[in-house]
Amino acid sequence: MNDNQKVKVAIYARSASRSAANCNAQIELLTARIENDGGQLVGTYVDRGWQGPALDRADFWKFLTDARQGFFSKLYVKDMGRISRNSDDLKELREELEGLGVEIIALDTTQDKVAEKIDTSHEK
Repeated sequence: MNDNQKVKVAIYARSASRSAANCNAQIELLTARIENDGGQLVGTYVDRGWQGPALDRADFWKFLTDARQGFFSKLYVKDMGRISRNSDDLKELREELEGLGVEIIALDTTQDKVAEKIDTSHEK
């Protein structure tokens, strides 16, 4: 399969630490998975030194802008908490990306299951 036929994908990495080591480890892990999946990496977005639910991160908005412009159709993350730890923000973002035809691939879904339990518990 040549590069024109491969699915265009992007990586988003975030770490609370300003150290490059954590984000570099995420990127290495995600890149290996993309290669295994046969995707074409077209963008890498990294926010270092950000923790908690804040969405005012430069590369967060850059990947969202690029997704809205159709630059990639899959976004790889280590876990959904890298995007947001706020379940309402995460739900809204997932819905927007899905509407744009962008699939989120999270390698570690343990945190996702915890977030889903939290989300559904308050709806009763």
